[in-house]
Amino acid sequence: MSSLLSGFAVKSVSTKILMIVEVVTVFTIIVATVEVFQMSRIGGEIEHIAENDIPLPRRSTK
Repeated sequence: MSSLLSGFAVKSVSTKILMIVEVVTVFTIIVATVEVFQMSRIGGEIEHIAENDIPLPRRSTK
C-alpha cells in the first residue's frame, strides 16, 4: 500500500486530478449501469403486480 501511495506522491498535480476524474467517471458508469438494471427489474415487478393483482378487486366489485 505504501508503494502505491509513494508512486502517487511523485505525480504532478494535473496528473493526480486527471486520475481522480477517471476513477470518479468509472464509478459513475458502474453505478448508472447497476441503476438501469435495477429499474428494469422493478419495472417488471410493477407490471406483474398490475396484471395479476389489480384486476382482482375490479372483478369482485362487479
